[in-house]
Amino acid sequence: MKNNSSQDAEVPMCTSEEINTFLLQAEGNPRIAIVLMLMCGMSLEEVVFASFADIDFTTTTIKIGDVSLFDYPIVDCPTRLIQIPDVVVGELHQWQLSHPAQTLILETPNGGPIPNLSYQVKNFVFLHQLNCEGCKFCKTIGSKCEDWNHDEYRGILFTSLLSHDDLKAVRKMAGHKDVSEATRYL
Repeated sequence: MKNNSSQDAEVPMCTSEEINTFLLQAEGNPRIAIVLMLMCGMSLEEVVFASFADIDFTTTTIKIGDVSLFDYPIVDCPTRLIQIPDVVVGELHQWQLSHPAQTLILETPNGGPIPNLSYQVKNFVFLHQLNCEGCKFCKTIGSKCEDWNHDEYRGILFTSLLSHDDLKAVRKMAGHKDVSEATRYL
């Protein structure tokens, strides 16, 4: 793990190698969740409530709204369209074909949103021995590595995008209300 220099030195960040290792091994809900956060810039909450109806495979976009199918307000999330990278479009289409009865992209057996998605990702990391082994959680309980934090995945994308795009474009994609909120990715 490395520290993100633009943030507090105590905030860990996964390296590209660690993320690539995860993506090579991951499957199911944890993989789809990380792919949506890391490559589309969706927040955990947006991923939890995203539905297949939100995806337009023709324009390769996903609509992020301020209210989910469950009338759950997604905090500070203006309605916007996010371009889905080509590498993700095929994976989402295959996921939809293999889960034809699902409304949500990721859902419980009862058809509801997954309340513990972050835990599923951390559990996958633990079971596949991808933990950092150095943070306080790895040293004490071993299964909830703080370095695999859902908040950082979209940050990795937006930090990378800032080297190519302006702050306003990143703010719009992230769904922040003003530019000052997007400066955290600098």
